[in-house]
Amino acid sequence: MKCLFCKKEFKPKSIKHTYCSEKCKARDYRRRFPRKNNGRDKRYYIKHREEIRKRSKDWPSYGHSGNRYQLNESGRERKCILCRRDNGLIVHHRDRDRGNNSLSNLVWLCAGCHHLVHNYILPKKKLDIYKPRT
Repeated sequence: MKCLFCKKEFKPKSIKHTYCSEKCKARDYRRRFPRKNNGRDKRYYIKHREEIRKRSKDWPSYGHSGNRYQLNESGRERKCILCRRDNGLIVHHRDRDRGNNSLSNLVWLCAGCHHLVHNYILPKKKLDIYKPRT
């Protein structure tokens, strides 16, 4: 039998095997189903890397990295405001409006607390108790 990707002759272990190796199978899959990054491929990001980095640092409302940058630069303690963990932190918008990137609206939450807040297990009132220190 011939491998579907490299066309080499090989002896299949079962009827289902159509590739000579896992490597050929993965390469053929990537060839048939290329990854899409919002319509841009990896070469775009490599070519414009410096411009993208500069934009995310200079413009605080540019995506999630801008929000993190804004909170880090504010001097606010980098801990979850609910459980005080300092790893796996996510920027949370108090009013849940991603367009409102004012510093008073942004807080640090760990992944667990962020999940609880968004799934209404922790009430919104509990978040309002913890006013950010500016």
